[in-house]
Amino acid sequence: MNSKIKFLLLTVMLLIAVCFVASCSQWDTPYESLDKDGYNVSVRFDANGGIFAGTEDVYIVDVFNLNNAKTNKEGKKEISLLAPNDPKRGTGAFEISKTKSIFVGWYTERTLRVDEKGRALDAYGELTSVSGREQAYTYSGKWDFNTSVLPLDANKEYKSEENVLTLYAAWVPSFVFDIYAENGEGGYDLLVSKETLEIELPRWNDKTGKMDLKDLPAIDGKTFKEASLTKDFTEIATGKINGGIDYETGTMQGDGKVEIYTKWMDGVWFNISTPKQFKDNSRIDGCYIINADLDFTGIVWSSTLAKESFKGQIIGNGHKFTNITVNQGDTSVMRGGVFGGIDATAVIKDISFENVTYNMNAGSLKAGASFGMLAGVISNEAVIENVSASGTFNISSKIFPDTTYSIGKLSGNVIDKNIDISNISCNVIDDTEALSIEVNEENGQITLVFANK
Repeated sequence: MNSKIKFLLLTVMLLIAVCFVASCSQWDTPYESLDKDGYNVSVRFDANGGIFAGTEDVYIVDVFNLNNAKTNKEGKKEISLLAPNDPKRGTGAFEISKTKSIFVGWYTERTLRVDEKGRALDAYGELTSVSGREQAYTYSGKWDFNTSVLPLDANKEYKSEENVLTLYAAWVPSFVFDIYAENGEGGYDLLVSKETLEIELPRWNDKTGKMDLKDLPAIDGKTFKEASLTKDFTEIATGKINGGIDYETGTMQGDGKVEIYTKWMDGVWFNISTPKQFKDNSRIDGCYIINADLDFTGIVWSSTLAKESFKGQIIGNGHKFTNITVNQGDTSVMRGGVFGGIDATAVIKDISFENVTYNMNAGSLKAGASFGMLAGVISNEAVIENVSASGTFNISSKIFPDTTYSIGKLSGNVIDKNIDISNISCNVIDDTEALSIEVNEENGQITLVFANK
């Protein structure tokens, strides 16, 4: 059996074997057996009020063979330790826990916590005579399992029963985080209260373009904007927030209560940097912050956007959408374009749609259908600012001549939104003898002329 495997088994064996010492005195004790095998360097892990793997009143002892220890440059022996719950221990790993407490770390020293006058203090730093709670500890010598090593004297004869080091688990009471959200009336309402070690605030997911809420609950129809540790937002908070732990002494700082104030934007927002992100998050009520030029070559445009009325926002930041292709072949639709419609609530700013191809391969069987390269219908109340469009509107001769259509270069209802339409061309595809078109270049209105009518 190699030393590593024996070391792992002995960690478990000590917990079991010590139970037999009193009744089996004619045999070697576990410690005597260990010493005979050369495993005489013991390190003890004290849960310090916590439990290991759901078991109370136990401790873990790791036993090492000094002959297998590493020798440093000074000729001294040293051993690296494994945390009780380290995955390298396998299925026998010891998870540590304590009710309503946060595990801070392992420390080499502990002393009872007192104030400057030597009076007993509890885990909150309050006098035990006032709080009625038990006296807590303060710690030193935090152990880092990645860098800390246990130095040993190569010439010393160690005994496994005598621990060369005891590591103590440090605990602080769980923090209570009260998270508030703006209520729209100049105040804040409690959003959620959590008892935990720390809170991770929402952040944009660079891969998906969505807001990852992390530890905060969702608010229907809203997107997280920012957070602060003060109501007046003079102390903006990001990332992870803990209630205040002094890791040098392993103690709680403050009363364990943390208030976080949050602001939220109206709408479901996405932070878009790739065409795939836009496609994957396409929704008629979506709100989009565009951070880059998006080339949709090879990306299938959302059929929902192409048929339904867009009610959200696109803040383009001066970027462009290029090479969008939309193929209209659904005879049941009432409107179609890059957007089926642009609703009164929609906001589209600072963006250009370039080299768009809208193929009207089939029209609609429904009277009153409306089509345009950008949108079937654009509401007069929609906010459209600093937007440009260029591309091709292709119309098939097979679009049901008996149906009444409203068609325009930009939109079917030919509304003026200060968008130059001179760079949009219109063509008949497949049968120019069956269908010709007349285009009013001033307003972009298109008239269909069927040869058989």
